[in-house]
Parts: sequence; C-alpha cells; structure tokens
Amino acid sequence: GRMEGGLLYTPGYVARLTAQLRGAMRAALTPTSRDALVTNALVADTPAGAELTGAIIADLSKRLPSGGSGFVAEGAFRGGAWHPAVYSRARTAAVAEAYARAGIVTSDEAARMGVDAASQKKYFAELDPTCVALGACFVSRATLEQLDAAVTEVLATEGWCEADLLIPGDLPPCDAPALLAMTDIVTGKEGVGRDKDAKGGNAAGVGEVAMVSDLAVATMAFLVSAGTRATELGTEAGRMESTRRQLARAKAAGEG
Repeated sequence: GRMEGGLLYTPGYVARLTAQLRGAMRAALTPTSRDALVTNALVADTPAGAELTGAIIADLSKRLPSGGSGFVAEGAFRGGAWHPAVYSRARTAAVAEAYARAGIVTSDEAARMGVDAASQKKYFAELDPTCVALGACFVSRATLEQLDAAVTEVLATEGWCEADLLIPGDLPPCDAPALLAMTDIVTGKEGVGRDKDAKGGNAAGVGEVAMVSDLAVATMAFLVSAGTRATELGTEAGRMESTRRQLARAKAAGEG
C-alpha cells in the first residue's frame, strides 16, 4: 500500500489513479495546471486527497525522460503547469510560419510562441541556415536582399539614401542600423545579380559607399562632390566677407 496524508491507499487504487492522471497528461493539448489535471483525471468512483494526487504527479514528472514501459507522456512541467509537447510543437510551427511569411521574427515574439530565448539562435539556424541574427530579432536573407536592392536603387539615382523609410516596418528600431550595415552595398560584397566591375565598383554604377549616420548611406562620389562644393561655398563666402570689410573700411575712411 501507500501512505499519504495520514491515509493508507491500496496498490490497486494507487495504480488506477496513476493511470487516470497519466491519461489526463496525455490528453492535454494546452498548458494545464496540476489542479486541472487532477480534475480531468478523477472519476466519480475515484476520490483522492491532494496529498496523494500531488505525490503521484511528482512521481510521473520524474519519469518523463524515460521511455518503454515507464513512458508517461511527451511534455514537461514548467511553472507548476503541464506543457504537453504537442502544444510546444504547434507553437514552434507558428514561429516558422511567421518567419516564412514576414521574413522577420522578434525574440519576444518567438518567446511568446514557445521558443525560449536560450534556444532561439539554434532554432533559427536550423530553420534557415542563412538567417541573420540581430540583437532583438531574426531576419531572412531575402529580407536583407530586398533592403539592399532598395538602398542601391536610391544611391544609383541620388548618391545619398536616408534608409529609415526603406527599413522593414516589423524590424525593431534598435536593429535597423545593424541590418543596414549588413547589406551588400554597404559591406562591398557582391550582391545577388550584382557583380563587381573592373574598376572595383559594381554593376549598379554606385561605386564605393559609406554609412554617414545610423540610417544614412552615401556614395563616395557624392561625398567628394559635396566636399568640393562645400569648399567652393566656403571660398566664396570668404571672398564676400573680405569685400564687405573692405567696403566698410572705405566708407569709414570717407566719413572721417
């Protein structure tokens, strides 16, 4: 027999109650508290005290990793609740679907859908070996390439690109500079469908580029041109100021 809470239970009774609790664990599709497991497991002719049911559930939880005849159910107890594996698999599948649909999944979203923070990098690396891991999210290579193409197009026509409007809306703001810095046009790598030309530029005709702020990129040609123009304007302003002073001195001398 088994003694729990000052009461002695027969082996047959304990075995029957254990089978009922194990069945409740196997039947659960969503996280279920211990009290709910007991309520779902018990039938009218099988009353049980809290001490006994608690002790049996504790025994079952210790046997979870084992297989064969001792196998209980797929899942784990976390935070006082039973989390069936079928629920975890469904939530994990939801993460994969969100990633495939949007190309971006934040770490918080992944955690809410069942992929804990400690295993997220491994999960996304297995889901997509080309996945880009940033500080607060995971981004597909296709999303990075789309940003690269958009920035390249603007640079090819303007020479300067304020990329904040080109950044994917779902991307956490804290990761935007890092994603822009990883584009092929910024790193100088050969992008998909864009080969380097003989002069070391690229087929888009952009040439070398540089990030001039967290979310702004400019071609070196644009920066050189801007520097030259700034020098010209500075020189012109100096000449105008010199002329102004000369006129002022001449006027003062005439009045004297």
